[in-house]
Amino acid sequence: ILTLKLPDGATVNVQVHTMGITDHHGVSGVIFYFKNLGLIHELEQNLHRSMKYGLISQLASSIGHEIRNPLSSLAIHTEIIKNMVGKSIRDPDRLQKIHKSLHILNVEIERLQSMIDQFFNLAKSREIELSYENINDLIEETIALVQQQAYERNIRIQCQYANHVPMVKISRDKIKQVIINIILNSFDAMPEGGDLRIRTVHEDGRVKIAIQDTGLGIPEDIQQHIFEFYFTTKENGGGIGLAISRKIVEAHEGELYFESREGKGTTFYIDLPTNVN
Repeated sequence: ILTLKLPDGATVNVQVHTMGITDHHGVSGVIFYFKNLGLIHELEQNLHRSMKYGLISQLASSIGHEIRNPLSSLAIHTEIIKNMVGKSIRDPDRLQKIHKSLHILNVEIERLQSMIDQFFNLAKSREIELSYENINDLIEETIALVQQQAYERNIRIQCQYANHVPMVKISRDKIKQVIINIILNSFDAMPEGGDLRIRTVHEDGRVKIAIQDTGLGIPEDIQQHIFEFYFTTKENGGGIGLAISRKIVEAHEGELYFESREGKGTTFYIDLPTNVN
């Protein structure tokens, strides 16, 4: 196995095979066959990810309804219990403890319902309705949705948009969902506040959105796992948001990836083609 340096500075591991060429005089030449191990590894990962998507999609479709109905019943009866104890219990301290427990129960029910909604989104067909959109305008709309939360967390949002960005054929709501997921993850990575920089670039027939935070960064030992379903480092996280975000971007024939340095921050890239089949 050799490590080769490409003209663009990147390196690639290759496996070398040789085969002699012979004629009636003996060996007249040698054929060198180079196998790109990095490409093979990438294809294997893509296949594994596709199999995982298919399995989870089937699970989401088959058990989603069975979970949603009991959750709705729990939410209704929690409210009934809250009203009943308010009328029957006179001890303020005891009533406060019961209300606190019921509030926690409600919060967890809402979180589970949100996860079920995401399961259903995952189970839907990869075919999505597309329309031509201005990506800069879409980002502005998305920022308006999170601006108040940024203010409360002492986070400054700065934008730098490329001029004359072509219209991109996308599912408006789905790409907005991806941008929001990444922005909210960036907020969580900056518990003491910081800067969030969003910029767009147009080159080589593609539009790229870069979302950069000045947060904690992602430790190297978990970077390869952050797009996996159910993987999360958050106490109340479901480990679904980034996995679904990557699925959405790939359904647009795009790429979602990141660069991160621990203690320095993380940049997520949403790379979309200007022409989608």
